[in-house]
Amino acid sequence: MLAKRGEDAVAALASAIATSRTAGVRREAVWALTRIGSHAARSGVRDALDDADSDVRQAAIHSVSLWRDNHAIPQLITILNSRSGHHRRAAAEALGRIGDPRAVAPLLRTAEGELDRVLAHSLTFALIEIADPTRTAIGLRSSVPNARRAALLALSLIHISEPTRRT
Repeated sequence: MLAKRGEDAVAALASAIATSRTAGVRREAVWALTRIGSHAARSGVRDALDDADSDVRQAAIHSVSLWRDNHAIPQLITILNSRSGHHRRAAAEALGRIGDPRAVAPLLRTAEGELDRVLAHSLTFALIEIADPTRTAIGLRSSVPNARRAALLALSLIHISEPTRRT
């Protein structure tokens, strides 16, 4: 119901994220803001990226991913270094969807750390989605095999998926 009110509900929902002591209320406020297509709603969701509750943060990461919110890039890069595997994977996926080349170096640095197979896949796919071969190629010089592998796989698929240009 609040999402249907649109912009008129944004202030109340953002306030719920900032002040509610109940994680479920904050999480539902994130999802309601996700359904509202405005800059103010995106800002309210970005505030939830730093929430104390894991489920609220996860909902916020998915929201910025759905909206491809490039203003969330600095927070998503920070989340790549969090302890939570599911937050790290979702942040990598969001960065890939957003597609900003500024995320390539942090994705490659993350690939140099301890990875499970799903996180490694998320990082590699994010590099493919960003499709910046010049910045991704820097990963080939890494001393860490996982980072080199992510860069190599991404580069091989970036070139395959590039549209054919006719001269």
